[in-house]
Amino acid sequence: MIALPFHPSNTYEIDELNANLEDILREVEKSAAEVAGGRAELHLLDKIVDGKLQVQQGVIAGCAGGNFTNVVNAAKVLKGKSCGDGDFHLAVYPSSQPVMMALADNGALLDLMGSGAIIRTAFCGPCFGAGDTPRNGGLSIRHTTRNFPNREGSKPGQGQMSAVALMDARSIAATAANGGILTSATDLDVAWDEAPAYAFDDSAYKTLSLIHI
Repeated sequence: MIALPFHPSNTYEIDELNANLEDILREVEKSAAEVAGGRAELHLLDKIVDGKLQVQQGVIAGCAGGNFTNVVNAAKVLKGKSCGDGDFHLAVYPSSQPVMMALADNGALLDLMGSGAIIRTAFCGPCFGAGDTPRNGGLSIRHTTRNFPNREGSKPGQGQMSAVALMDARSIAATAANGGILTSATDLDVAWDEAPAYAFDDSAYKTLSLIHI
């Protein structure tokens, strides 16, 4: 599934979107014009390349997207592959320091970094536009919880307009492995049920250095 701008309820099956790209994206452009109120423009139809949708950014982050199982599955897709093609880039934010430690321990972070993904510290910023702000006119696919106007970095009142679509981490990884061409995880031959169990380790919190202001 994919939730197109500008609301988490604006959902389609990815295969349905790919089969009706022009019609569906044209409706999103109309919504963008209403949101922007003449202060900015968003063009999505120009991102159709040879009948497929080219995405500029992927983000797996926050309490929803950055959990252990999601990141392990993304690493499983991207191991030995490249997620960079000059126009697309991927950032991954594990949901907590213990999750980050577990991902480092089982090698998932190494696999992601080897594919070209950028690993960020545990931070909920992408959910409200404080991390990896989409470029003006860009299309970002994210496993986060929101894609409202002004919540993912787009500032139409200041002439900046971008589009954020919400997707599962597995489909984001599949898109990354395909050079940023929108791809459903169901197109992959991957055993999703084989993710290792997560073991919580609170040592990062016990040894954390706190600065008091």
